[in-house]
Amino acid sequence: LTIFWTGYVWLVTWTCLAEIWHEVICVDIDEKKISNLKQWIIPIYEPWLDELVKRNYNEKRLDFTTDAKMAIDFSNVILFWLSMASTLIEYCVSGISPSIRVLFFRNWSAINLLFR
Repeated sequence: LTIFWTGYVWLVTWTCLAEIWHEVICVDIDEKKISNLKQWIIPIYEPWLDELVKRNYNEKRLDFTTDAKMAIDFSNVILFWLSMASTLIEYCVSGISPSIRVLFFRNWSAINLLFR
């Protein structure tokens, strides 16, 4: 799975998906946030989250990057969190071919319903 956005609720969700043996790459444009996550500096507190992030990162089931193209090429499933700012959305889809980009935009409202 490639997931665009590493906000509060979603960091917990993506880490839990890695914990149940999915390979998850989290993409964000904030280089400092990604660097911190790779050093297990977690910006929020949830019981055991730091341990889960560390274990799944070390076991190569959870990774963090700012490289949208690499993350897209890695995955069969790509999820976007739709409250992202338009500049972040543009950044995220910049590595996707125009035909795939249209498919993503058409399906965003349906994907958004899954997470409400």
